[in-house]
Amino acid sequence: MSMSTALQVSQALKATGQPTYLYGAGRFAKITIFGATGFLGRYVASRLGQLKARTNMPNRGCEMEIRHLKPMFSLGDAHFPFYSIRDETSVRQAIGESDIVINLVGKYYETKHIMKTRRADGTKSRINYGFAEIHEEWPAHLAKLSTEMGVRQLIHVSGMAADEHSDSSWARTKARGEEFVRREFPDATIVRPAPMFGDEDRFLNWLADFGSRYFFLPLADGGEHLLQPVWVQDVAEAIVACVDNDWQDDRLRVEGKTLELAGPHEYTWRELSTFVNDITGLEPRVVGVPHEPLEKIGAFWERLPVLNPRGPHFCMEDAKRQHMDVVMPDLTGRADALTFEHFDIKPTRIEDVAFSYLYRYRKGGHFARTRGYH
Repeated sequence: MSMSTALQVSQALKATGQPTYLYGAGRFAKITIFGATGFLGRYVASRLGQLKARTNMPNRGCEMEIRHLKPMFSLGDAHFPFYSIRDETSVRQAIGESDIVINLVGKYYETKHIMKTRRADGTKSRINYGFAEIHEEWPAHLAKLSTEMGVRQLIHVSGMAADEHSDSSWARTKARGEEFVRREFPDATIVRPAPMFGDEDRFLNWLADFGSRYFFLPLADGGEHLLQPVWVQDVAEAIVACVDNDWQDDRLRVEGKTLELAGPHEYTWRELSTFVNDITGLEPRVVGVPHEPLEKIGAFWERLPVLNPRGPHFCMEDAKRQHMDVVMPDLTGRADALTFEHFDIKPTRIEDVAFSYLYRYRKGGHFARTRGYH
């Protein structure tokens, strides 16, 4: 902090008794992030912490899920209320007097119990939280509450693969969720990132981890489908730019817009698997499997919760997503679409980041390939 800035902060403290936040849009804005404990959430939270934003990060009550977020904020700036998406009172309390609400809640597979359990409506099911509840009902309910409670800005994160006509339940429910959010909160900002990579991802890490555990790597249709991966940090920067929008003018507003966020290059699944294997030194046999049999394999795999306490290594929706091309759509004529370029963000190449967190999958780690003393 420069001397002049420090002086301004000191004067503001003396005059108002309140801290001055070095923060754009909403100096003194209050923000609530649902899903802050997830992959993308920690990066959004980190950037908001750097901006001294006062942030609520609702969670399900597990200290281990939120402990990594606390050092990102100054004392008093971060709050961690408990909530359940099925309990409206707790959701309202989590939103509180927030000016901005960010929804990052999502799932890549439907969590299941070992045995069927009785739900609140009296029916029995193995599914705990399904795609429809997480991607459709929850965003719609949150948007409705945000409207009722006078929230100024709602940012909802979906996915570039969202498609109402897709064979994937994940993609269909993501698309419907966008529609429901816009219906309840017309000025909501929708963020649609391509598959994200980063230290904690379930993307490149999955390719490396699967190759380290098994002698083969199943890819739908031989891994011929295209992806345009985006770095999670770049997506977080774009989201924070929507919040910290004091720099914007009348030519660029994010209200009611859709952010289409993709990386700079396209790759096939096979190219990505080869790239990951070059880093890890692993040589699993890439097995091209027609997508329909692969979906059945995934459906069987995810029915083994005891063997996968942190989630299945492979599931039916993984197979379906491998069968889709997820690249930047044609934005011709779309006045509602924004990209990284609108925010002066240059997307990061996957080659510039991947080594930093994939080399740990090498047998013997880093030191197995070193020579001499260092």
